[in-house]
Amino acid sequence: MKHQSSFSIKSWAEDDLIKLNEQLKLKNGRVERDHHGYISGNEIMHYHFAYTNHDRSEFNGIGIFEGSIGKRHGTFTFIEHGSYLNGGVIVEFEVREMSENSDIGIVLGKGKYETSSHNNIPYDFEENL
Repeated sequence: MKHQSSFSIKSWAEDDLIKLNEQLKLKNGRVERDHHGYISGNEIMHYHFAYTNHDRSEFNGIGIFEGSIGKRHGTFTFIEHGSYLNGGVIVEFEVREMSENSDIGIVLGKGKYETSSHNNIPYDFEENL
């Protein structure tokens, strides 16, 4: 079943890992986001960004989300892959349940979003269960 939610970015920080020149660089990022709607709570994401120039990058991220997804409450993992081009991003992600017994978490659903904003970013989440 598909659900609508949105998020806003509370904080954003990036640090250089490798800087080959002014254009080519690898960076770490930390982003904190607040989610509202079917998915509601706080998330802290850690990213790796590979910049080919100021206007283009590819990135992967993993984060911890605390809050609710529908009727489920607790701690979940968000895993993202995306592209940045000329001020806009395209992202696909999956949400996994955190497991206390060291098992790989069950994939609860997948989502995607496209935006050039940092506030009230709408996204679709398709729940598996």
